[in-house]
Amino acid sequence: MLKKNIGLTTGETALNAYNYAKSSYNNADDGHPSEYDWKDYLDSGDGCIYLLSFAATLCHIGTDNEISYYKSMIKMQEELALSRSWTISLDSGNYVVEYTLTDEAINSRFDTIMEYHNSIKELDPSYIIPQRPKAGGCYIATAVYGSYDCPEVWTLRRFRDYTLSETWYGRLFIKAYYATSPTLVRLFGDTLWFKNICKKPLDRLVSKLRIKGVENTPYKDKI
Repeated sequence: MLKKNIGLTTGETALNAYNYAKSSYNNADDGHPSEYDWKDYLDSGDGCIYLLSFAATLCHIGTDNEISYYKSMIKMQEELALSRSWTISLDSGNYVVEYTLTDEAINSRFDTIMEYHNSIKELDPSYIIPQRPKAGGCYIATAVYGSYDCPEVWTLRRFRDYTLSETWYGRLFIKAYYATSPTLVRLFGDTLWFKNICKKPLDRLVSKLRIKGVENTPYKDKI
């Protein structure tokens, strides 16, 4: 009983601490956290995940609580994987993405997510393990529109997940896109000419997708 109480108290503390760290990160600089804010969020988030893992695996808190903690850790890992820092572009004066996790680091987090899913499966044999998440965001669109979470990019992400990914040639395009776009954005993403070249075709595509009914409301990437 003592172990269970310690585990539940530890878990509750970790969840509250993570929510505070996430709120601080999201609200920093009007939604454009600096490198310092971003790294602080990563460190705090990883610490909270460690405490939840301790509570879930060593404290005998009961099956339902363990599953709940594993699901919370999955959500945390997903959010940390997609986090980023921002800086002001010297060319445009607008915010641009400064740092993100490398694909290797993101894939490591996604490997851990799949381990959590497997742990849930052991506790609940009826649990259906979802497809492994994909590393990489809409790099060029994020550079052009200034955010991974904005109406235009939400539309494009839906198009990627529910149209392109459904065909072999669409999946081939996605693979080629993620193989080349990170380098292009790293080299040219904060230049005005690059954004001007990319914005017009992206605007046309977004407009066509909206006419076809693809929504531009907040979106979580398909797993």
